[in-house]
Amino acid sequence: MSGFPYDADVSVPISIEGQRTMMHALDYRDVALTPAGARMVASAARTVLSRYMPGSNPDKLTLDQAVAMFVDRVYWIESSGGLVMCTDMPDTSFCLPIPKDLWALRDHTRVIQ
Repeated sequence: MSGFPYDADVSVPISIEGQRTMMHALDYRDVALTPAGARMVASAARTVLSRYMPGSNPDKLTLDQAVAMFVDRVYWIESSGGLVMCTDMPDTSFCLPIPKDLWALRDHTRVIQ
């Protein structure tokens, strides 16, 4: 996709259901989630916190905090248009697939006054 802001140095060939495609690293600042996408990430973040961070209070997690948990690595899947957002923990990583209709590229050209 011409003009798509992925890092060509961090593009990896993958296979999904037997189909070869590419996974391209994106800067999380270039990604905008829909409200439904943000809720999906929040649900996953609460699950990760409750299972792997005893003593945390997942119910008090804000949408912003939840999304911030999943920006360690962000990838665009070329064949599906979907997104994969990952959080890295000390001994493992959790990656969440986001359907293509729940995210978009952020428009950096708009002027905010």
